[in-house]
Amino acid sequence: METIKLDLQVKRKASALDGVKAASKLLAKDADKYKASCRDASVCTELIAGIQKDLEPLSNGVKESIDYFQGSEQERKAIDDAYAAQDKAIEKLTSMEEQMVPTGYKTPVPSDYADLPQLEGRAKVEMVFKKNGGKVFDVNGVNFPEARMVMVIDGYAAPVTGGNFVDLVQKGCYTNMEIQRSDGFVVQTGEPKGD
Repeated sequence: METIKLDLQVKRKASALDGVKAASKLLAKDADKYKASCRDASVCTELIAGIQKDLEPLSNGVKESIDYFQGSEQERKAIDDAYAAQDKAIEKLTSMEEQMVPTGYKTPVPSDYADLPQLEGRAKVEMVFKKNGGKVFDVNGVNFPEARMVMVIDGYAAPVTGGNFVDLVQKGCYTNMEIQRSDGFVVQTGEPKGD
């Protein structure tokens, strides 16, 4: 499901539709396995139904975008509608993944790292980006004064790395920090001013 958004971004619309079909098939075929893996099967039953419901407007948005001229306002709206549906489905998928983690699960951390900040579970970090000098972000002819990015930090998979990052965010390390590199492939920061 994650690759659907990437396919939409580069306008591989047929691949995006294939991704929607594959996700729908997997949900239908393996729903009982997913539910059995959850702490609360009824919660996962609702999440699976919600994801399946979100796949319809996602598919419709992609199909509609195919019918419009590339770069047109109609295509943009159809793709934006598809993005919104994909975001809703991914949010539910994330909740379902969290349901599959046993209650009280904690990734073991070697004693050498016991004194470092650790993230148990997941955390969301929102970063707000602004251009210097009051410049705006131009996205398809629409100006935005800022850009927002929400990241899910996974302490189940990387408790020390995730904990370190969240600790630095909470301490304000990234507040008003400049971006060192932004080239369409990567956005890189983390070089504070001063000693």
